[in-house]
Amino acid sequence: MKSIFMKKYWLLLGAVFAFSLTGCDSDNNKDPEFNPGENPKTDFAYILNEGNFKANNTSIMLYNKHNNTGTDFYYKRMNGEPLGDTGQDILVYGNKVYISIYGSGRLLITDKKLNKLGEISAGKDRAPREFAAGEGKVFVSFFDGHVGVIDTVTLKLDSKLYEVGRNPEGIAYQNGYVYVVNSGGLDAPNYDNTLSKINLKTGDISTIEVGKNPTSILPIKDNKFIIRRNGDYDENKDKGGLLVYDPKTDKVKAIDDALPGLLAVSGNKAYYITMVYNFEKKKNDLTYNILDLNTLKVKKESFLQDTSMISDVRAIAIDPFDKDIYIADPLGYKSAGKIHVFDKNGKFKKTFSAGISPKKIIFF
Repeated sequence: MKSIFMKKYWLLLGAVFAFSLTGCDSDNNKDPEFNPGENPKTDFAYILNEGNFKANNTSIMLYNKHNNTGTDFYYKRMNGEPLGDTGQDILVYGNKVYISIYGSGRLLITDKKLNKLGEISAGKDRAPREFAAGEGKVFVSFFDGHVGVIDTVTLKLDSKLYEVGRNPEGIAYQNGYVYVVNSGGLDAPNYDNTLSKINLKTGDISTIEVGKNPTSILPIKDNKFIIRRNGDYDENKDKGGLLVYDPKTDKVKAIDDALPGLLAVSGNKAYYITMVYNFEKKKNDLTYNILDLNTLKVKKESFLQDTSMISDVRAIAIDPFDKDIYIADPLGYKSAGKIHVFDKNGKFKKTFSAGISPKKIIFF
């Protein structure tokens, strides 16, 4: 018996204290030589570790690609304060970094070295989720049913909030519009099934039905988007899937034979990982396929040559410079996770340790 298994972000659990990977610099004040933006190559990465629910142990690791060293809890190291409870998203826009902390209701703005520049206290009830950016502004989804706008100069949240659907999550910007998918996750099994489209010029909001429990929206070629909807997390009910959304027509089309999964776009393809829980094995069965963005067909062949070191998957990211594939393995969410690195041909290169529940990876 199998069931579609996509853990809801707000239920992810685990416990660990401050952790640095083997080979990381110890707490001896010797930072890696870190000059973001001064080199066209991607020498560094930030890894947002979600932490476990209500434990206030969210962290950001600074990882040096070239000497395989890293420093976890780097924000705390730079600012003398913890990030808080249940980190959700991290975004680089311009010369600033934006961080959302769901459980603590915090929106943090830093420079690229994570020196704190400002903070917006959204409140725990507001519950910030994910970011998108455009037109010199940063847009944030709030789990209470709103989208907010952060002014990147004043670092303030605009007083006007856009009212969207229930429990909005994934968000994107394109050509004067903001798009956010509304999961209704807190009302399970009575999920939402909509996409909200915000016209930034007029303030008008339109609603498009996209199927039960949509949680992410990803820009692809031809100004279209892929929407992941998780359905009922159960293949015996609504097993969810992937949709292509065309904002010109406001139409959605299901991608054939595509279960809900994690995606990372690289050129004309998307690396696509699905997780189906196997009750007999008591773990996820994982598949690693390619989604051809020209044909929108799933190629049923693994993009990794060896997956024996992977126990589960929390996130996937592609280094924009060398196209290396980074896969975040949560290792049960109860201890420090791992990041497995593969080259663009899927050959295994290395593994390094991260914090608890590594959720997102961004490169510099």
